[in-house]
Amino acid sequence: KGYTTELQSALEVIGPNMETALPHLEEEKRSAVAMALHEDVPEALEFITTSVSRMDSFINSVLQLSRLGRRELKPEPLDMNALVQTSLKNLAHQIQERGIEVTVGSLPHVVADRTAMEQIMGNILGNAVKFTEQGAITTTIRPSPSARDAGHIDLDISVEDSGIGIPAEQQPLIFQVFRQQDGQRARKYGGTGLGLAI
Repeated sequence: KGYTTELQSALEVIGPNMETALPHLEEEKRSAVAMALHEDVPEALEFITTSVSRMDSFINSVLQLSRLGRRELKPEPLDMNALVQTSLKNLAHQIQERGIEVTVGSLPHVVADRTAMEQIMGNILGNAVKFTEQGAITTTIRPSPSARDAGHIDLDISVEDSGIGIPAEQQPLIFQVFRQQDGQRARKYGGTGLGLAI
């Protein structure tokens, strides 16, 4: 990526001088040089920059995933209202840009690992925003149907959105590493296929 910056700087030096030289070239060569200067080279540089950025994101996600298996969980009391609001604050620009309405139900305090819960809510809410071009997102927490044990209640956290959805046959696979929804609709949204696995 650093070398693309060097090439861009070189192009800024070469460009004006080539513009001066273009009128002195034969028409066929003039057209070819102009296309290379104004279309081919900038397009190639943009492709390299985008590809490197995507690979950087991908590598960071893989590293993050590998570290999760070695990290010791440290449960502590958490205010889920505050935690979810922090996640939404980080997504505020995209939410406002798309005109998405977000509804957060009354969320209780829970006992969980803060870092893990921030990661989980950040990724799930981030996905909901990314795949909802307009519409609504609702976050609620309710008691799990599982049995209560020793005074503790298991809770289900639900994030619902009006986005593109996931076909029923793909739903069992969404938490697998490198899995992304197939199809042109999903590919346009980008991503590494690691968010839900993390």
